[in-house]
Amino acid sequence: MTEQDPGIPPILVPEAGEADISTKALIAAVIIFLAVVIVASAGAWLLIKHWAHIEPTPALPPSPQPTIKAEPPLQIAPVVDLQALRQREDRLLRSTEWMDQGAGIARIPIEDAMALLVKRVGRKDEPHTDHPGD
Repeated sequence: MTEQDPGIPPILVPEAGEADISTKALIAAVIIFLAVVIVASAGAWLLIKHWAHIEPTPALPPSPQPTIKAEPPLQIAPVVDLQALRQREDRLLRSTEWMDQGAGIARIPIEDAMALLVKRVGRKDEPHTDHPGD
């Protein structure tokens, strides 16, 4: 018999002719491992077989490329456009038209409107200091 290391308890030291591992436990672990591998492989094979029958969805058509304009659209004849705008504004300032006849609201030429305002307020040389609420 060999000498024992004093730090190892005697129960953990194998006797002569005794195996370090249990053969039954080793065989059971190998059988369980093989069973898990077989079950996982069968499940993967079934999934692949199932997915093989699924029709793939058709690919979407590519999105159209946005058209990029080199320059922003500008006025072709800005002088003519400005003249037309001024003519429309002058026509509005110098025309007479009912805006809401039922309410008695009309558009009158600007010169007439200014003359009417002067008549209503009265023109004085001194500044108008009366304010409503004073």
